[in-house]
Parts: sequence; C-alpha cells; structure tokens
Amino acid sequence: MSFAGNYLKSIYVRRNPETNKAIHILSSAFKATMTWHNLRTLQECRKACGGQGLKTENLVGQLISEYDAQSTFEGDNNVLMQQISKALLAEYLAAQKKKTPFKGLWLEHMNGLAPVIPSCLTSSHLRSSQIQTDVFYFRERDLLNRFAAEVSQHLKLRKSREQALLVSHQLAEELGRAFADKTIFLAFKEAEEKVTAGSLKNILSLIRSLYALVILDEDAAFLRYGYLSAENAAAVRQGVSKLCTELRPHALALVSSFGIPDVFLGPIAFDWIAANAWSSSTSSSPLPIKQFEEEETMATFELYRRSTIGLCLTETLDELVSNGTLSPEIAIQVLVQFDKSMTDALETQVKSKVTLKGHLHTYRFCDNVWTFILQDALFKNEESQENIGGVKIVACDSKLLIQ
Repeated sequence: MSFAGNYLKSIYVRRNPETNKAIHILSSAFKATMTWHNLRTLQECRKACGGQGLKTENLVGQLISEYDAQSTFEGDNNVLMQQISKALLAEYLAAQKKKTPFKGLWLEHMNGLAPVIPSCLTSSHLRSSQIQTDVFYFRERDLLNRFAAEVSQHLKLRKSREQALLVSHQLAEELGRAFADKTIFLAFKEAEEKVTAGSLKNILSLIRSLYALVILDEDAAFLRYGYLSAENAAAVRQGVSKLCTELRPHALALVSSFGIPDVFLGPIAFDWIAANAWSSSTSSSPLPIKQFEEEETMATFELYRRSTIGLCLTETLDELVSNGTLSPEIAIQVLVQFDKSMTDALETQVKSKVTLKGHLHTYRFCDNVWTFILQDALFKNEESQENIGGVKIVACDSKLLIQ
C-alpha cells in the first residue's frame, strides 16, 4: 500500500484537467482501503499483544481510538466504494454507447478477451504474477458486467437511477473493493518490476503473492460468483500459510524498513518485562524515564499538527522524506520543534482574549488533555461576538511542555 500511495502522489504531481477525475477515483479507493487496513492492523496488533495491547502506555488502544474516525471523515468508506462503482459504470456505459474501446480509470484490460483462470490452481500458478493479475482483472470485469446488468434491470422496471443504484449497493461495494485491490496490486507489481534480480526482488515477490492470495482467501466474492472452486479456495488457504512461513524470518527486517523512530513506539516494543516493572524498579527501563516522560508529554501537544499549517508542514516533510531530501529523523525533529513553537507563539504573541459561554454537553480528561463539547456556544471578544451551534475544544496545560 505504500507503493500505491507513492503512485498516487506521482500522478497528482503531474496532474492536469484530464486526469483530475482519475485522481479523485483513485484517492477515494486508496483512502477507504488503507483506513480499513489501518484499523485491522491495529486490532491484530492489540490482540497479538494480549493484555499488554490494552495498556495506554503501549499506544495501541490510543491509536485505534484516534484512527477509528478515519473510516468516516473525508468521506465514509462505504460511500466512497459506491462512488467508485458509479464512475466505473459511467465509463462502461459510455464505451458501450459509443462502441469505443475503454480508455481511462484503468479499464483498458476490458478491451481484450476475458482472462482464463486455470481450473486447478497449483502452487506455481498461485505465485505467478500473470495469473494473479488475470484473477484481479477477471474479478473486476465480471463485477462490472454484473453491476451494469443489475442497474439496467432495475431501470427497466421504471425505477429511478438513484433507486437502481441504491438497491444494487452490494455489487457496487464489491466492485469498488475489486477496483481498489487491483490498482494497489498493479502499483506494487510495477515497483517490483523495477528492482533488479536479487534477494530484495525475491522478498518483494513473496509479499506480492501474499497480498494477492490473502485477497483471494478473504473476499467471499471469489466463491460467491464462482471465480474459485472449493478445491482452489483450499489451495489458496494453504498458499497463504506457506508464504507466511517463508516470510517470517524476514518480518523484523520488513518492519524496520519503514524507519519508524523509537519515539513513536511504546515500551512493549523494547523490554516489556522491564517496562512492567517500572513501578517497583525504574533502573531496568528500556528507555530512560525522563526521556519517556518527555515523549509522552510531547505527544500531548501534537494536536497542533492537525491545524491547516500543521497538515501542510506534515505533507511537505513526507514528500521530502519520500524523495530522499530529508532523513526521517530530521523530519521528526522539525515536527517536535513545530509543536514547541506553536505553544510558545500562542502563549507569548497572541494578545487578544476571548470569553465563551455555552451548554457543556460532554467533557473528559485523559493523558493531560481536556476535551469539552459545547452546544449553543457564544464566543465574545473586545470587538465582536458569534454564536456557534456546536464546538469541540481540546485544551492542554502548557506548563507540562518540556522546553
């Protein structure tokens, strides 16, 4: 998915009016798929850590609650899947009406004959990049044909277009997922083909095969619509298990390749036995206590990174790290300094004062952060006042910030 995200960035940089629609559809597909994957990954991590995964200091539960909203904001994921299907259907109907080849939204594969999937999938078949590609193409082609036929049938029954699309929502969501899975797979495959032969290419091949087989194993559409027989589905399940066994010795190296700084890791990532002994013996801590407290306090003030200027800075740093201009360590230092500078500026440079009054609907205090949700709030300063129906206020104690 990292390769897919980089691919989206590359076409966004080269965007023009003709590619805006494709970028919108691709970003919708990646947003939904990646946020779902994000939550699933966090949940698997929490379960794998047992009771330790529930401890606040290990950050897993905190991240789950933080990122759970991703599946809804900037477009609900299920709605985005239907949006993708509508765009694919529009391309399909346009090509059928004009009797022209498909051109756009990565549907060019539908101009040729439907790929043939072997009736008996062997281990070599399952690891073949061509057969994996054919499977993704065949699935998207069939679901698009089914979706178009079902919508057409409802229209013949004199249902409105909106009603026809609504009652076909199951096929719409399956088609959206098929499109997203295919484009992510193709982005990874393209990146893999650029790597010269060697150990890295072999590892990438295993990861590609594992991604493809996991999709085949977990998506019920492959059995529901007869893309896989029961025997082939069993072969896929065995293939997943075998690939996991082969990748297991490389798991730590693969995770380390993301370059996640230690500051973002909880105590469980180090010596978790010593971490649980902090209350009785601080000398065995895998990280110095002062350092951990500083990191925890700094995390409290990362909320400024969600502001407009903070998001712009984060996106810029991400791009600089991606193209090798900055190292991840320097990028983290810049963000930490940004957190401090924002706190200092708000304390020393902002002179105006605002009073507010409203109905306190909800409040909570967690990890030195107060959250207030007000209704019918009145904001007033020396020059004006404004009523707001609902407002969320997040407040921190600036004295806790380590200078």
